[in-house]
Amino acid sequence: MVRQNFNAVLKNIPIHAFLIISSFIILLPILYMVSTAFRPNQAILAPMIDFNTWIDTNNTDKKLNKISKRKLSHTLLKSMISVSPASGTLQKALNSWIYSNGKKQSDFIEQFNIHAQTLPDDIRDDFLSIIYFNNNEMRYKYDVRVSLVNFKFFFTGNYPNSGGYNYPVKKWFYNSMQISSIVTFLQVFIVILAAFAISRFRFYGKKAIILLIVVLQIFPASMMMIAFYLMLDYLGKIVPTLGIDTIPGLIIMYLGAGVPLNIWLAKSYFSTLPDSLEESAMIDGANYTQIFFYIIIPIITPIIAVIGILSFIATYNEFLLATFLITKPENLTLPVGLSFFMDGELVRFGTFSAIAVIGSIPVLIIWLFFQKYIIAGLTHSSVKE
Repeated sequence: MVRQNFNAVLKNIPIHAFLIISSFIILLPILYMVSTAFRPNQAILAPMIDFNTWIDTNNTDKKLNKISKRKLSHTLLKSMISVSPASGTLQKALNSWIYSNGKKQSDFIEQFNIHAQTLPDDIRDDFLSIIYFNNNEMRYKYDVRVSLVNFKFFFTGNYPNSGGYNYPVKKWFYNSMQISSIVTFLQVFIVILAAFAISRFRFYGKKAIILLIVVLQIFPASMMMIAFYLMLDYLGKIVPTLGIDTIPGLIIMYLGAGVPLNIWLAKSYFSTLPDSLEESAMIDGANYTQIFFYIIIPIITPIIAVIGILSFIATYNEFLLATFLITKPENLTLPVGLSFFMDGELVRFGTFSAIAVIGSIPVLIIWLFFQKYIIAGLTHSSVKE
């Protein structure tokens, strides 16, 4: 008996090892994103110079935490040769900034980038090289600071060195929640009615509709972008509030893109329900409306939850269609708005991660509360009673 249990444990070791490794691979990017959200941008990009730790030339192990402001500025800028009037102005500006801020050097590189915009690229790169690599009087130290400044940006929308431009992050979040909620409600309503009709009634063109639903799943959404754009542009000429660059127009496109797959999923679930339920209700004098709302709806709660959650998550995370149809900053969704923080030289990994963490909370809450319905809905549709 003991030997059998031991053999069973040995057989399960590869499976458990595979699951542990797979879980680690899946969770690692998420954990890194969360940890990045709590770190300043300078601490993410590279090891930072610890401006508060200087090496004593007489004793390399001694940390000089107290040095004069003038010595600090002189040590930092002494090897920057003024090769042009612009570089001389840069030195004076940085010297003045260091003198005024004293030991507060965490934003030095950002200040350098602000003042160095007037310099040629090669000179600016040389100066950065001097600051980071050629100054032997500085010590590198991996920056492990923890900060909530990235989360603060979600509520203020104003990032340092953004030129006074405010990013309406809260509005983007509200747009995503609003669009996802409306699309989810409408999709569930349309899908359940359509799936019930297809699975329970006989009518002309039923097979053609089912075939069309299946065929629509073959083509990726990217192939229909031009068609979506032209349709929305034409619709906007008739009803301006439903045109391009409008939230109602985007909602209509999301409805058209998500309904076919969900109808097929719901139809498979309806097929598992015995016809005797409706027949018994009809014998008792119930009509189809009463049967649907008082008998069918309570039974199909799991598949309603599945369709609702999948619709919400798909709409909430959608990026390509929203990028293609929406350009006004105030109408952007959160996934599209996040792309502003990964654009060219204005990369803000910390801000991006913090907003992504906050934006993931609604999906996480919905998943935790309704996961039992998802499991029940997906497994029940594969069983024929």
